[in-house]
Amino acid sequence: MLQVSSRNAVLLPLNIAWLNEWYACTMVEKTSAHQILTSVNSFARAMLDAADLDDLLWLIAENVGNTLGFDDCVIYLAEAGKLEQVASYGVKADGREVLKPIVIEFGEGIVGTVAKTGIAEIVKSTRADPRYIFDQFSGLSEMTVPLRYADETIGVFDIEAVIEDAFSQNDLIFLQTIANIATPRIISAQYLRTIASTQKSLQQSNKLLTAQVDTLERNQQSLVQSAKMASIGQLASGIAHEINTPLGFSLSNLQTAKGYIDELVNMNATLLRLIPDSNEIDRVGYKSLAADFSELLGETIEGLNSAKDIVADLRTVARTHDVDSSVVDINDCLQKTLSVYRNLFKDNVSLETNLSHPVWASGNPGKLNQVFANMFINAVQALPDGGTVRVSTSTTDEWALVTIEDDGEGIAEQDLPHVFTPFFTTKPIGKGTGLGLSICYRIVVEEHDGELLVDSSPGLTRFTVKLPLKHRDNVSFDV
Repeated sequence: MLQVSSRNAVLLPLNIAWLNEWYACTMVEKTSAHQILTSVNSFARAMLDAADLDDLLWLIAENVGNTLGFDDCVIYLAEAGKLEQVASYGVKADGREVLKPIVIEFGEGIVGTVAKTGIAEIVKSTRADPRYIFDQFSGLSEMTVPLRYADETIGVFDIEAVIEDAFSQNDLIFLQTIANIATPRIISAQYLRTIASTQKSLQQSNKLLTAQVDTLERNQQSLVQSAKMASIGQLASGIAHEINTPLGFSLSNLQTAKGYIDELVNMNATLLRLIPDSNEIDRVGYKSLAADFSELLGETIEGLNSAKDIVADLRTVARTHDVDSSVVDINDCLQKTLSVYRNLFKDNVSLETNLSHPVWASGNPGKLNQVFANMFINAVQALPDGGTVRVSTSTTDEWALVTIEDDGEGIAEQDLPHVFTPFFTTKPIGKGTGLGLSICYRIVVEEHDGELLVDSSPGLTRFTVKLPLKHRDNVSFDV
């Protein structure tokens, strides 16, 4: 077994005299030293032109194999203490693919030993060396030189021949010289690949960060919108509470006043019976005035009761901050929401309701009211020239169903897949945020384990809210 240090090999002069000596004792076919030197020069220039690492490695393997006339030439590159076959010339090459590539640990076999020691070796007979690792091409002799850079092995040239004792010391020196020429170029190509990979990674990271920033901005806007809605809900609830107090005592006072009127009417009747000449009292029309006043009070009380009901419904609809779900009557939620938003249905927009028997579902009534309110507003806005909004409820074995329809122009087919996407809107700038239906979707699907479906064609748009059905006979609830 012959050895030569890679540190010494680089110092050897590559001149014609030496090449002639090398030429006389190598296994290479008989070519002139000048031709070999020319080949080496061309080989070095070709390495400079190869920009990609893979191109460079396969070019080196092919040129080494061709120039020196080897049967088999394999290039190993080091990675984390292991050597992997990355390029080949001869039997193990299929185009630009290494057939059944193997990985060798540093210190393992002849190749691993050379990588670990940094000293090139010639093995005259692989059958006599227990370190030899049998591969797809099992040669009878082997020559291995390290690729060294900054006192570290970055790879190995491994050459095998079909005969024993095929390599001379000059072959080893020449191959080590080629290795020393190739090593810096390989390092450069690896560095360029690392830079390219880093740039690609940075570009991907930049795209990801840009997408995340966009998402954060959208979420921020959504949070701002949600905060506004929550503030409006709190404001409405507070106003409703403040209105409810004077409504309460006004109704109480009017009920008392109505009782006083009844007593005065009775008192007047008694006076008319007791006073002999009561024509003058009767002529003032007291009885008629009292009757009119009593009717006026009754109408006022009825109006205030209606206002009180609206205020109560407003407080229910505005109560979106409830955390716990309860079993609620969906019909009751719809009626309360319609009571608050009944001003939507005026002029040329009519409302038709078909609410079945009580439909019970588990949910947050305040948030469900928010869903129904958004959908009523959307339905009316879809009818700028007038039309009809239809609201109906029904049940299946598993679902409580709420259907809200309008007979407007409908939603364009290309827009249907996006109607629940945050910030998507077909309304003009400043007329919509694109959050209404996305909030409805989040409340129904994510918070209530339900489904929100849409179906549209010219003249009909139908939204269907599906909520898990509950039965009064097997659940506890508080209403």
